[in-house]
Amino acid sequence: MRLSVIILTGFLTAGLLSASVDPGLLALVPATTQLISGVHVDQSRVSPFGQFVISQIQTHPGDLQKLIDTTGFDPRKDVAEVLMASDGKTANGPGGLVLARGNFDPPRAQAAALAKGATIQNYLGTDLIVGNNPKGSASNESQPGTVAFLDNTLAVAGNMDAVMSVIAHRTSSITQLPQTLLAQVNSLSASYDAWFVSLVPGSTLMPQAMGSSPNAPASSNNSSPQAAALQAIVQSSGGVHFGDQISISFQALTRSEKDAQSLSDVVRFVSSMVQMKRQENAEIGILATAFDGMNLTTNGNTMTLAMSIPEQSFEQLAQLSSAKKHTAIHRQ
Repeated sequence: MRLSVIILTGFLTAGLLSASVDPGLLALVPATTQLISGVHVDQSRVSPFGQFVISQIQTHPGDLQKLIDTTGFDPRKDVAEVLMASDGKTANGPGGLVLARGNFDPPRAQAAALAKGATIQNYLGTDLIVGNNPKGSASNESQPGTVAFLDNTLAVAGNMDAVMSVIAHRTSSITQLPQTLLAQVNSLSASYDAWFVSLVPGSTLMPQAMGSSPNAPASSNNSSPQAAALQAIVQSSGGVHFGDQISISFQALTRSEKDAQSLSDVVRFVSSMVQMKRQENAEIGILATAFDGMNLTTNGNTMTLAMSIPEQSFEQLAQLSSAKKHTAIHRQ
């Protein structure tokens, strides 16, 4: 597993709890950002979902235990907050960044990286831990994953250009984000445990739902109602709150009032299909229960969706999914 993937996995496997976004992290987000998401980590261990995640990690530590043994970094207790930002051009585009606030040991992390074949380069006084290019990738097509520790509490991961850009602008304490995007970030981060804001079209945000041509107009080969509805999304945002009930909220701004209604119709269709198949297996049954209480509304060219699922049901869903994946691996 590549260094950047290991660290990113570590960042994301900690628990979740809502709080206001860390202004120090936010100041490092590039001005070109079109898609930003965040996860609050620091007090998550007291929530039912956080305890469940930790128990699953302890039961199946895998690469996480190797990470702890070699670097001394334990994401279950050493991460406070994570921000992920992208220029929105591609899902893993050149502007993709992961920023984390926590408790780090840079020298030990560097030593572990060097032992795995990484190299250390210095840029403006900051060491860059540079991984190898993905196997088979040309150097001009895919930059190596890069990690830098700006201090003992702040880490950044991404491709080399993105990380270097953050380092070059680290002295600024003022966010570079447009005010409209910043307002949404501040509102969502204060209300949800995990959240996102996207200024990119729905076809870019969810390209797998668009088939082979995510940027094609709705009138072309991607002419299904689902594809057309996603193509109509101009901006979107949402969040998840973890408690006894796991609450999910999603809002989409579309091109027109008609598009908002069409998107709503697609969501209702998906809901009805899930509910019709609720007896097929336990996983669909749990999802159907969540759709039973769905609150779906439109207001002008905006569609809003809210739904919830009992935390214990979510745990059961995760366990069923994990068991199915485990069985599939052993059948190969």
